[in-house]
Amino acid sequence: MIMGVKKSSLTLVSFSCLLLTLFLITVNAKLGIDDETSYSYVVGAKDGPENWGNLNPSWRLCGTGKTQSPINIVDCEVNFTQSLADLNRKYHPTKVVLKNKGHEIQVVWEEGEAGGIIINGDEFKLLQCHWHIPAEHTVNGFRSNMELHIVHVNNRGDIAVVGILYELGPADPFLAKLLPYLPLATQQGYPLKRSINPSNQVSRQRILQI
Repeated sequence: MIMGVKKSSLTLVSFSCLLLTLFLITVNAKLGIDDETSYSYVVGAKDGPENWGNLNPSWRLCGTGKTQSPINIVDCEVNFTQSLADLNRKYHPTKVVLKNKGHEIQVVWEEGEAGGIIINGDEFKLLQCHWHIPAEHTVNGFRSNMELHIVHVNNRGDIAVVGILYELGPADPFLAKLLPYLPLATQQGYPLKRSINPSNQVSRQRILQI
């Protein structure tokens, strides 16, 4: 993920999008997508990985679950869901809030204002996106330089996350527009006065639905 960005030491790196994948995750409707519960990646800390399941009732599976992130997508083991229709995107340019969560940078849209995606007739509204550096998931054991997660939710609380993998290359237009403002991001949120078009995240990409 883009770790807590220091205002004095942001380095501009060019990335190009490599692959787009779609993960559908069913969760309890009461789960907060932008949960403010404090956690860290420090092993042995009170809020570290081994204690995540005890930090929030909605996170119990972090302590008891048998299948945890990251996921290694292996070509020969992928089962395509034939009933899953093409991803229908209907995004709208709108203003955003930049949040520095300490362990990641989030771009937060007002729910419903930026449109969303439609999967088999079910509408998922765009909420936020964030980055992982290096990529959280792997493909055939290969970990990309960076991964973008675009988070959506429907009216039942089910989550649809679109993940985009990056490799080093020409600047990604969406990321290039945001980079000058990332040092301004705060934990409470920095309102960006310019509109950001979510469609720029997923243009010109090869789509693999899993």
